[in-house]
Amino acid sequence: MEVRVYGFPDYQKNNEIRESDGIIKRKRSSPVDNELRYETTAPILSGNSGGPVVNELNEVIGVAVRGTQEYPNDIIPIYDILEYLMNDEKT
Repeated sequence: MEVRVYGFPDYQKNNEIRESDGIIKRKRSSPVDNELRYETTAPILSGNSGGPVVNELNEVIGVAVRGTQEYPNDIIPIYDILEYLMNDEKT
């Protein structure tokens, strides 16, 4: 699946939003919290964290996160974000 990552990796330099393209390399468990993550070939720099990741149809499929040194380009699936938000509203 082709993806595009949006973010502000050079936000301290007052640069515009940046896009980076890639593909979903694989699904795997995060070594940090054992949750499902997508690994992408699109570079995710520190300013991209929290930015949307979209598919070919411009649908948001996840949120970019800077992973570990071993897995630096991670995406948290959007359904995990929505589930968290829905559960958070109930408390």
